[in-house]
Formats: sequence, C-alpha cells, structure tokens
Amino acid sequence: MQKKKLSRRHLHLFDRTNGTDNTSVDDDSSNDNNIKDDLFDQFSTSVCHAGVVARKEVFETWASALHIHYTFLTDDNPTDSSSSSSGRPIKRIVDVASGHGLLAWALLLLSDEEERRSSNNNSNTP
Repeated sequence: MQKKKLSRRHLHLFDRTNGTDNTSVDDDSSNDNNIKDDLFDQFSTSVCHAGVVARKEVFETWASALHIHYTFLTDDNPTDSSSSSSGRPIKRIVDVASGHGLLAWALLLLSDEEERRSSNNNSNTP
C-alpha cells in the first residue's frame, strides 16, 4: 500500500487565510493558538512543496513536536534546573533516530518562534 504523500495539490488544506478569523477574542490562549496554527500552516506548506513526506506523518510529527516542546523546551518548565549564565534554559535539539528529520525541524520552528515572542515582550517592557 502506497502512502499518500503531500504535494502541491494539498496546499489548499493548509491555507487558513481565507477561513474564519478569531481576532475578536483578545485572550492570550486564543492568540497563542492562532500563532501555533499559523506555524503549522507554514510547516505543512513547506512539506507540501517538498513532496516527500506522507500526509499522516505531518500531523503525527507536529503533535509530537508540540508535546516535546511544551514538556521539555519551554521556559515555563519548573523542573528544568539546567540553564546558561543568562538564566535561560539550554536548548539542544537532536533528532538521532530521524527517518526524514521532520521532528527536528518542527522543534526548531517552535523554539525559534518562542524566542522571537520572548524577545519582543522583553523589548516592550520598560
């Protein structure tokens, strides 16, 4: 049985710009969900352009990346005692058993977005 690989013909599945907009809700969790949805759309669009990964694996990889990111890589993890001299946790992402390396890319994308948001928040505070 051949796995259904994502290709350019699947791009419309990950384009939420024409869908409903949830900007009327101003709470932080809604904004965070919108950011994660946008990241997933960008991630899956890139996978569609590559055309080498099965559709099912994109969703499984993203779910795994979210779980790993929020469990081990966020600044909010109180059990993480390892930190650099700046007080920020040390982050190392290694996808040792990678078949296609998609999990590592998803983790890097989530970490990069978190660092961008935290640097923007720190620059806006007096």
